[in-house]
Amino acid sequence: SANPATETMFGYKQGELVGQHVSVLHDLEEAESPRVTAKTMASVQEGSSWEGEINRRRKDGTPFVSRSPINAFEVAGKLHFFAVHADITEQKQAGLEQRRSAELQASILNALPAEVVLLSKDGTIVTVNENWRRFAAAKLFVTADFGLGRNSVYVFLQAPGPEEGEEGGVHGVLAGPAGGRCQNEDAPRERGVAHRA
Repeated sequence: SANPATETMFGYKQGELVGQHVSVLHDLEEAESPRVTAKTMASVQEGSSWEGEINRRRKDGTPFVSRSPINAFEVAGKLHFFAVHADITEQKQAGLEQRRSAELQASILNALPAEVVLLSKDGTIVTVNENWRRFAAAKLFVTADFGLGRNSVYVFLQAPGPEEGEEGGVHGVLAGPAGGRCQNEDAPRERGVAHRA
């Protein structure tokens, strides 16, 4: 049986799912669906419950992804299965778009020749590029996280002073021109970029 919410989610009229095999709800190859169903049911029987993401298909053929906890219970000596379905298609899509955006941002930052550090409004390091990672590793002034999640001023102050032949290094950037003012003091502070002088 299926409750009204399940019938609506899968696009079936009241009572249409009764008597049909659960594989009609899967978005799998015809030969694959029974195997996946049997494997899932075996897992439920072994542990009395199972939860995971399943590729689903509505009656009209529209695919979607559901998170479905499945539980087993006995009634009058007969084993029954109970499943709750939650459509997580939008969440999956949002996560995919976030990953793509992060990958694009990383590729842009890594293409820049400078050592780039992006800061939050409170000065916390939120991301860095590959040139910064190499610079930081060579200077040995940050841990394996390259300063991510740390206060930028604290991280930069751990840098050694300028070596012979260098002009100021990170300390010079922090000190700014005479008077100790940062060169970008008047720039928007939502994002920061730090690089070697």
